[in-house]
Amino acid sequence: MAANFIHSVAGLFHGFRFVMRDSKARKLAVVPWGIGAVLYGLGAFIIYWKFDQILEHFLSSGTGFGGKLLWYLSAFGLLVVSALGLAAVSLIGVLLFAGVFQSAIAARVFESAGIPTPSQENSFYYEAFRTAGNELVKLIWIVPILIVAFVLGLIPMLAPVAFVITAWVLGYQFVDLALDLRGQNALSRLRFCISRGLTVFAFGAPIAGIALIPFGFVLIAPFAAAGAAWILIRSENNSAPDRPGSRK
Repeated sequence: MAANFIHSVAGLFHGFRFVMRDSKARKLAVVPWGIGAVLYGLGAFIIYWKFDQILEHFLSSGTGFGGKLLWYLSAFGLLVVSALGLAAVSLIGVLLFAGVFQSAIAARVFESAGIPTPSQENSFYYEAFRTAGNELVKLIWIVPILIVAFVLGLIPMLAPVAFVITAWVLGYQFVDLALDLRGQNALSRLRFCISRGLTVFAFGAPIAGIALIPFGFVLIAPFAAAGAAWILIRSENNSAPDRPGSRK
């Protein structure tokens, strides 16, 4: 179990190594990076442009040392919330509009291991709409959970709980994407991730940590997609070493 946990934590590194070494994966990664950069840059510009107006709307100028200190702390808190909101918007945008490219990156990992995926038989446009639909359905229940985790994270005693929730959800997001390529339905994918909750959490922990950095999630999303596929291949090789289609 300890070895599986360590390998799951290292999944993001293996995904990074694969994308950097595979020319097709690097080209596919440009699209999520580009979409994320546009959304992030546009959101940052809007926040910069409107931040003073937002401050005036929500905060009144304080008087005296205590009042001004409270104003500065409140302004800083509002800036942090705005930055997290910007990260959330870019995250959602990348998942919705670049999901098919991240699926293609995961498919490249499976292909390199000699594992066929049913999605290879579909057209690009069909896969794009199908992937966007799957991501939209997931976001309907994932976003509220992440909002709850954010609120819990504001309470110091519950911050570790918030991190565990966030890490599992982000790990699930990418493992689910890789499982979808193998033809599993949504319920089977969710059961798989729940039954391997520790593995999914271990994979999602570094993703959650990096996602706290501005533009961090956008940058690592392609690596996480490749890493999730690597984890599944390793899991299948361990549980079924004579699996048909695997390389000897």
